[in-house]
Amino acid sequence: MSLSREEVLFRHFPHRLQLLLTFKERFCDESSISFIATEQRRKYQDFYRCSKDISMMMIRFFCEEMGLSVKEGDGELTERKHNSSSRYRGRKVRLEEIKNHPDLRDLTDVLIAANRAIAHLEESDVDHDIDEVIMTSAINFTVALLREYVFDTEEEFDRALSLRAS
Repeated sequence: MSLSREEVLFRHFPHRLQLLLTFKERFCDESSISFIATEQRRKYQDFYRCSKDISMMMIRFFCEEMGLSVKEGDGELTERKHNSSSRYRGRKVRLEEIKNHPDLRDLTDVLIAANRAIAHLEESDVDHDIDEVIMTSAINFTVALLREYVFDTEEEFDRALSLRAS
């Protein structure tokens, strides 16, 4: 049985939004663009790595929902030809519309790392070079894309965001 758009946006996506934002919320202070102290990262290394990996996976999940993926082999961001697996039935992101976005390279790098280090578990790529700055940029860009392409209004997005703790 397929979920309705309402069920996807307000029952399924809030959980995914929580996972997307966990790294940024736990390990980044955007007000000063600083990041958690090295000692803190060492102390909470397990949670640091888990939250980083799950945020990367959610970036990949949401991008695929919006019709974007990284082309295997060359690492180019591409539009998926057929997006029948999309659950929310929103607009597909067109590369032409985002090609000049300043965070596009960071998003692409995170998608490549998500494919190599998390989804496909290639040994040589487990310790990727994705730092807090790149992660924050990619998370923020993903949120901006969700606001524009998935949710019809800011109120819808805010409602889904408020349901994360439910």
